[in-house]
Amino acid sequence: MSVEKTSRMSHDFTPSLHMFEHTLRPGNGFLLLSPLKIKRNRGRIECWGAEIDSLEVMERGIPVLIRAVEASDLEIRAASKPEEISEIIPKEWEELANRIESGDTVMLLGGTDVGKSGLFAFLANKLVSKGFRVGLIDADVGQSDIGPVGTIGLSLISEKIIHPSLLIPNLLFFVGDNSPRGHLLPMVIGVKKLLDEAKTRGADVVLINTTGYIHSGPARALKRFKILATEPTKVVVLQRSDESQHIIKLIPKNSEVIKMSVAKGVRRKNRSLRVLFRQSNIRRYLNGARSLRINLHETKLVDTLFFSGSSSLELKHELEGLLGKPVIYAEEAPDVILCLIDSSYVRKGLVVRGKPLRIAVRRGYDGLYVGFLDDHGFCCGIGIIEGFRPDQGILDVYTNFSGQFDCVEFGYLKFNKKGIQVGRRGLTEP
Repeated sequence: MSVEKTSRMSHDFTPSLHMFEHTLRPGNGFLLLSPLKIKRNRGRIECWGAEIDSLEVMERGIPVLIRAVEASDLEIRAASKPEEISEIIPKEWEELANRIESGDTVMLLGGTDVGKSGLFAFLANKLVSKGFRVGLIDADVGQSDIGPVGTIGLSLISEKIIHPSLLIPNLLFFVGDNSPRGHLLPMVIGVKKLLDEAKTRGADVVLINTTGYIHSGPARALKRFKILATEPTKVVVLQRSDESQHIIKLIPKNSEVIKMSVAKGVRRKNRSLRVLFRQSNIRRYLNGARSLRINLHETKLVDTLFFSGSSSLELKHELEGLLGKPVIYAEEAPDVILCLIDSSYVRKGLVVRGKPLRIAVRRGYDGLYVGFLDDHGFCCGIGIIEGFRPDQGILDVYTNFSGQFDCVEFGYLKFNKKGIQVGRRGLTEP
């Protein structure tokens, strides 16, 4: 890899870059966030394990880890001065890369900020350098490297990369939230479907990155069933002390368990940085968006109760009499009665025609994150709702997607057009 450039447009403010000259000792390195430019004047250097001469990454927020293979003189343009870290890549990372063989499925587990994403990028490059076609599955829905926030992404690579977040996904599976809580089944099904596709498309090795969700009963269940569904040959557990020991006990004997400590260069991200990354991510995938009008009478909706039954004026009038306020839209499904109103309603537990009544407020769908799904259940585009008018059979979505789709899946996050999260839909909201 001689010169690498990325110039994907971003709406984020780009900080000014300063010039630094730096000499790296062999094995030492640094970790910087883009935008940045690096030129090697002497020696040999690697970016996430891939040897380079120079690189330029102008998109904001991409982590770039540089290591000197031999003594190296560098010219660096970055927002901040690099902090040299001795032996920045642990020997156990190198040893792991050498142990992985064709046919392996490797799952990375651990809490937040233990270096899973860094190891993910490093292994990808080292395995490609061994001649493998590598499937990268990113199941960290909160800090997605492959694909937009709230999706599980698959990229297949045969060449070295700067970082997984700069890859164009081959396939996406929509979850619609930045946390696996309440979505255990989609998290497991999504990873399994993408693993099957990676193997079908010729991956020699598949790497699976996961969320840092490891504490609580649901977290244990998620990790256990994800392992059972994917049957990884190797499970790599990164931990600072013993915070993942309870997860290790859930791993079947037919998976080799490899424990690793946290690398020196790993830093804990504060909440504001995580929010910034998510905001930048959504902006990227909404770049060039415009309003798309969807005919709800010709489109399936999933992960919402709306349009799963039939509407009638008779039901609408019946509910207006019961609630004492105007009803915009009413619908009866085999298992539930639904209605959409303009203002909140506090009474709960109402039963109509022997079925539970579920009430939704129209403005509660403004900005809601949605995915466009193909007929195999994969996500082919994302957007945010501009207007939900079931009474008129109209759904307006702000999106840059313009292809064919089978259905629209409602998510749980709410964004404005700048990519800023402005709320969320409750797990039980219709």
